[in-house]
Parts: sequence; C-alpha cells; structure tokens
Amino acid sequence: MKLKDSLTILIPLWGRNYATKRILAQMSQDGVPFKILFADGSGEDNSKWINEHGGSGNLDIDYHNYG
Repeated sequence: MKLKDSLTILIPLWGRNYATKRILAQMSQDGVPFKILFADGSGEDNSKWINEHGGSGNLDIDYHNYG
C-alpha cells in the first residue's frame, strides 16, 4: 500500500475562509502526501474556491458541501 492511500485527513468547515486559506497554504508548503477531505456545512458551495486555491494542484483534495 502506498503512503498516500494509508490516510485521509478530514477537515470540517463552516465558513472561515481565512483559516481554510492558511491550512491549504501550509499543507501545500509541507507537501502533504495524503488525501484531504473538506466537509463543508455552510450553505455556500466553496468547491470552486477550494479547487482554485488548493496548493497549485499538488494536493489531493476532495470537497463536499453539506449545506
């Protein structure tokens, strides 16, 4: 089993885009090899924003909106 398939990081969101930007920037800088699952409970769908700012494409991000 590959390292990237061994863990999924779950990050629950409810707004707070400033914090999400910081998380994505730090994970991108660190080169996090794991899948990152964003579970967003706000009413606003941020999938486009998350995908555009997801560390220049070097992160494996999956975004789900439950708003």
